[in-house]
Amino acid sequence: LAPGQLGAVAQSALAAVRTADAIPDGALRAQVIGRLADTALDAGSQERAALTGAIAAMRRAGGEEPGVAAHAAALEARLALADGDRAGAAALAQQAVFLEAQRPMAWRLADWLLLLADAEPQRRVEHVQAAYQALETVRPFLPAEDALTRESSFALRMQKVYEAAVAARFDAASADDPAAILAAQQVVEAYRQAEIQNLFGSDCAPAPTPFAPADLRADEVVLYPVVLADRIELLYASGAEQQDGRRRFHRLEPQRGAGRAEVQRLVADMATLSRYDHDAAWRAASRRLYDLVIAPVESRLGPGTTLIVVPDAGLRTVPFAALLDSGDRFLVERTAVTVAPALAYLQPGAQALGRRPSVTAASLAQEVTLPAGIFPKLDNTVAEARTVTGAQPNGSGQGRVIENFRKADLEAALSQDRVDVLHLATHAAFNGRSDRSFIVASDQLILLSQLRDLIAARRTRGSELALLVLSACETAVGDDQAAMGLAGAAVQAGAVSALASYWQVDDVGTSRLMKVFYEGLRQGKSKSQALRAAQAEMIAGGGREADPWIWAAFSMLGGWR
Repeated sequence: LAPGQLGAVAQSALAAVRTADAIPDGALRAQVIGRLADTALDAGSQERAALTGAIAAMRRAGGEEPGVAAHAAALEARLALADGDRAGAAALAQQAVFLEAQRPMAWRLADWLLLLADAEPQRRVEHVQAAYQALETVRPFLPAEDALTRESSFALRMQKVYEAAVAARFDAASADDPAAILAAQQVVEAYRQAEIQNLFGSDCAPAPTPFAPADLRADEVVLYPVVLADRIELLYASGAEQQDGRRRFHRLEPQRGAGRAEVQRLVADMATLSRYDHDAAWRAASRRLYDLVIAPVESRLGPGTTLIVVPDAGLRTVPFAALLDSGDRFLVERTAVTVAPALAYLQPGAQALGRRPSVTAASLAQEVTLPAGIFPKLDNTVAEARTVTGAQPNGSGQGRVIENFRKADLEAALSQDRVDVLHLATHAAFNGRSDRSFIVASDQLILLSQLRDLIAARRTRGSELALLVLSACETAVGDDQAAMGLAGAAVQAGAVSALASYWQVDDVGTSRLMKVFYEGLRQGKSKSQALRAAQAEMIAGGGREADPWIWAAFSMLGGWR
């Protein structure tokens, strides 16, 4: 928000305190007033009299309840900090910590410990570590959404604690010390898994065998960027590098001077690429993101390599394949690229599918009207389905096409003995949790959770789905949670890998890319290398198909081999 907008937010929050003070229920009244006071302070309010009055009203409403008293003391500590009184702020923050600890469940203990870290910077690492431990104690019991504001509990309660803990671990670490890197990475992984579980609930279970750098081949590199407020930390593991006979993660020199605010701006500029009528504004952002995130590891990349990116929050909507190097070459021209939501969900996958993978393609061509809305017809999906399966109009060929499929048709197809690849050429939306993510059949919406159950039933019979292709996704561009929903699609659905798009591309462009991608699979290429070959061919061909609006929308998620 602009400074003028922040001032308006602060004034509105303080004005609302008078309305909130009329709420009959004392506990709710105290909670609402406290939140409004927090909002005013977050917006930089300097109105001490109004803020002091709000804190007094909060105390009256809450009576002797320790949580209310703790919140009030924390607000007073924030005022003291704003006045430059660190000693006073520390005393008030310690009071908030003591009072919160008296509650049966100390929901906000981590918040007040972070506040104490701000008041006592000389003991910051100690207080931040205590905040992290306090959060881990209550995290399993936190609801997915805040009951009052319906905000994500992760965004409201967890994110700032994890980020502070990660920053503190890196600050305390030497440049490339393996133990320190592992300690920082454990916090980052807890952070990312908490975010995934907050978004997906119990739908997203980690892989039974955790990924380790030893799993990498010589031509594979994992890049693990961590975006903090004041810098970007880069961890990487390369299958070509060993130390003491083993592979491990290394820490590169932090990218200082570039942090969360710049990354958010660059990602927003990149998002303009998702529009058919985009201009060249995305190119400068693409080069800058390449310099910040990719350039430090580019010497380890080449045409035969695969780069596996585990993107941090804020970077999930980036079409990494379209990042431009200093020579104006796309990253995908240098290496194959795949992404994963967290290391816990990272699995290389089995060997290449072979020259005769069994492909079932379910397509939707007709317009469909459902209670959820009207979904327009997709003109080229049937032709696409026939192309990717190798099926012919007369019914011959090695794959199976289901036109204008119903849910029952999909159930029947997945009950077959062998389906290596399930290709869905239909409308699909991935907006986070399973109950908000779906694909469109001709007779109903199929929730991602329902699709997961169908695929899981195959796994119980010993038949695993190697690849799920989602060919007409409609994901909210620039929406980090929606991108997380897309990245989690393969994990949630139970497939080893997923190929999906961050934005919707026209039928002709999609069909061309899919044709070359499947040709690559049948030539024995890995999934990520087959996608790279398809994208590189479209770039090399020039003309309209070389526009990254078409080919950069598609990303390989999960297993890359």
